[in-house]
Amino acid sequence: MGVHVVDKGENLWVISNQYGVPIQTIVELNGLPSANTLVPGLALYIPDNQLPIRSYQIKPGDQIWKLAQRFNTDISTILGANPGIEPNSLSIGQIINIPSPVKLKISTLGFLVPSGGSSVLSILDSLAGQLSYLAVVAYSFTAEGYAYNLIEDTAIVARSRQLNITPLLMIRNFTGLDFSAELAGHVLGTPTYRRNLVFSIVNLTNKEDLVVSVLTLNLFRHRSEMILIYF
Repeated sequence: MGVHVVDKGENLWVISNQYGVPIQTIVELNGLPSANTLVPGLALYIPDNQLPIRSYQIKPGDQIWKLAQRFNTDISTILGANPGIEPNSLSIGQIINIPSPVKLKISTLGFLVPSGGSSVLSILDSLAGQLSYLAVVAYSFTAEGYAYNLIEDTAIVARSRQLNITPLLMIRNFTGLDFSAELAGHVLGTPTYRRNLVFSIVNLTNKEDLVVSVLTLNLFRHRSEMILIYF
């Protein structure tokens, strides 16, 4: 998609011929009331026929023809976007450009602290189409490394499943209402307590039907770290 800034004396007929795009297409794309509403300085979106280009890092086993099939394009298009590339001598880690009509996918993560009432579920419903994962902020752990549920989250987990959102267990080193660097350091620095924490997180994810555990640690006064534990 390109942008054209209207110059003095220009009209849609001139712009249409310049870019080879029908006047009606420009009118509809830009929401113009009519073809005679141009003013100097107006920025117009102009569609083009170029494919979106994505950067790709070469992995073991990659070949140009395989990449062309994977991204629904052709070898000549890839070679044209990478002047000087040696198609038979790709290096692992090499970055190339791949024009492709295949749309990129994005995964999103939201955070939610469970609370009483139906308002939380209503908020979740309103965001359903925008979330891939939901970190449920409802868990902590003891000085011996045993993870436990601070806040009831059954309804939120169930609704997330219904909305095709993957619920994540988020566990934090909280004592009362504050982060505790001492709690994290004590548990992680003790092999027995560290094993207790890992095993209890696994048990919680199985019990609560959660896929990923998120351990947030405030190890230093002005620093917060997050560790993702995948099962």
